[in-house]
Amino acid sequence: MKIILVGKSASGKTYAKKLLQTHFKPSKSVTTRQPRQGNENDYTFVTTDIFKGLIDNDLMLEWELFNGNYYGTSKFDWNNRELFILTPSAINQLDCKDCVIIYFNQPEEKRLERMNLRKQAAERTKERIDADNVVFKGFNKYDIEITNPNFTLADLLTAIEDFTHYCIK
Repeated sequence: MKIILVGKSASGKTYAKKLLQTHFKPSKSVTTRQPRQGNENDYTFVTTDIFKGLIDNDLMLEWELFNGNYYGTSKFDWNNRELFILTPSAINQLDCKDCVIIYFNQPEEKRLERMNLRKQAAERTKERIDADNVVFKGFNKYDIEITNPNFTLADLLTAIEDFTHYCIK
């Protein structure tokens, strides 16, 4: 079973991944964006040339260009890991028969509060909010929706267990 986390910027995906990695083998997305303090270990950071080489050599399962940076999942990670952070377009590119997709649907004011804690420029925050509104418009391909901004590991594990138990019946 693969657990896929999806949500707008600052919705809690990386936090959820850190909580869940005690129970599931986490993947590391490949990206060309610059590291942010505190999540240097959450991604494999590469240059654009290296990322394009991974695509050309058919080593990427899925990838996309978002806000000027490449993001993607390697085939190796997909075949050897259980816990992923993906975008709606990545989910649409994959065959997710054995996946549980968890959507972190947090209020915009909470997301703005979290983004402001990252101390990024106000125009960058607005760009991310605007881009998310386009990317997530009409998104409904998920199994579990998390709306509580103060979710815990127990909340996540209970939701996964309840969903998988329901699907087995």
